Amino acid sequence: MNAVAVVIAAALSLVGHNNSEGSSRFVVDEHGKVAISVQLLELDMPELCDVDFAGTDAVAVNEARVTDCVRAGLPRWLRLRVGNEACTIVGDGWHRLSALQLVIEGTASCTRPVGRALTIDWGLFGGKELEHVNSAVIVMPDGQQRPAMFARRHNKLVVEIPDPRGTRALVAAAVIVVGIASTAVVIVLQRRRRRSPIP
Repeated sequence: MNAVAVVIAAALSLVGHNNSEGSSRFVVDEHGKVAISVQLLELDMPELCDVDFAGTDAVAVNEARVTDCVRAGLPRWLRLRVGNEACTIVGDGWHRLSALQLVIEGTASCTRPVGRALTIDWGLFGGKELEHVNSAVIVMPDGQQRPAMFARRHNKLVVEIPDPRGTRALVAAAVIVVGIASTAVVIVLQRRRRRSPIP
């Protein structure tokens, strides 16, 4: 396939690219740091960053434009807050996951979220024609995972962040209770053996 045919095929795919799917991950630690990663298609970049990797610009030029776009854009595309306190978001950059997929990465610095509500406002592709649906996972400080879905009409999530120390305390208490119960059973059995007459 010659270069003209490749450009025409890419242009036709962009014209038909009205719907998009992606995924994201928000890893929350108990101190308030949230590691953000958003997986998108390369075909989404004209809508998000006005960058067309199938266009005539050099790859290095397009990659630099996406880097600038992510660093400037992520704090506008996403809003996170704990209670009423806004988090500070930094667009760390991006990398390719495959030939057609890429991952945007960022970090949110929030106040300590445990025992409070974390709100995520999703604004990627806001005001754009592209209908994007994003399957998200929020990873809690104790390792629990909460699935979510973001779209134009479902662009807000409020999730309670449990205190991992509370979870650890419950596990430790359960271990102690089981240990005490096991010890009591052993003692009772030993006493019964001693009392039973020898045949």
